[in-house]
Amino acid sequence: MSSDDWGRLRGLSEQELFVELGERLSPGVGRRDPKYLAAVARAWFADRVEEFRRVVCGSEAVRLAQQSGDEAVLLSAVADLIAPLVGILPAATVAVLLTRYGIDRLCGVADGSDA
Repeated sequence: MSSDDWGRLRGLSEQELFVELGERLSPGVGRRDPKYLAAVARAWFADRVEEFRRVVCGSEAVRLAQQSGDEAVLLSAVADLIAPLVGILPAATVAVLLTRYGIDRLCGVADGSDA
């Protein structure tokens, strides 16, 4: 994946990422309601959080990428780990969504807040 492709994905809002993922999950002809597509993708994502947690949490590559503070390195590490889980779906899109969801949140790492 080129840096331009990563840059485009990183520039999308969470809603736009879910719509893009929804288009891949629910292929069809013609224009479809973005709210519906996002809802399909959100449900798909929520159903797979445990699978993502299983492969991402405890990964040395992800831990090192987080420590580096380099978002591109973190995205690549996450995409590499989840690619086998998402099959033909765009692992990069899911990786961006997972990093926005929060690796610490995914892995149950306390942030010290009471929220």
